[in-house]
Amino acid sequence: EFDRKKRLNRPFDDLGMLPSQMDLLASLTEAHDRHGIVLIGAPDGHGLRTSMYSFIGRHDAYTSNIKTLEREVEFEIDGVDHVQWDPTNPDVDYATNIQSILRRDPDVIMTSYIKDRETAEAVTDPGMQGPLIYVPQRQPTTAEQIRGWVKVVGDLKRATKALRAVVNQRLLRTLCPN
Repeated sequence: EFDRKKRLNRPFDDLGMLPSQMDLLASLTEAHDRHGIVLIGAPDGHGLRTSMYSFIGRHDAYTSNIKTLEREVEFEIDGVDHVQWDPTNPDVDYATNIQSILRRDPDVIMTSYIKDRETAEAVTDPGMQGPLIYVPQRQPTTAEQIRGWVKVVGDLKRATKALRAVVNQRLLRTLCPN
């Protein structure tokens, strides 16, 4: 049996990135440089949700306005406004929820998987003037992540204009020391 909350609560420094990779992503926490889109990808079962929570957890939730829009809130970070999207509500779709969050002028946003053009356009429209937006993708490679993102947005220039980083990972399991 695994404690799901404990598995999702990993510090950013503990994700196993190389120091050079961490240095490249360090600027995203600075207030003056906190804009654009960061695609975070992994195949199914490779810790994508854990990484997403680690990425938003490294921002100071008490000095930054951090919001999430998730299909299921599996872990809550203190000071972060976690919003759960209700797919059974026919009046409010995912894109409308994202637009509502963007109107509240957040500093950082974490979304769930974006599968439709309307939502992708709402996320890309603020560009480098808007907040920092983390977008997860279930893709096995960086090239497939970029290809999938461009396909969802529908326009190469628009999809890549605000793109700040593309992170792809694999979870490596270790044997229990006991």
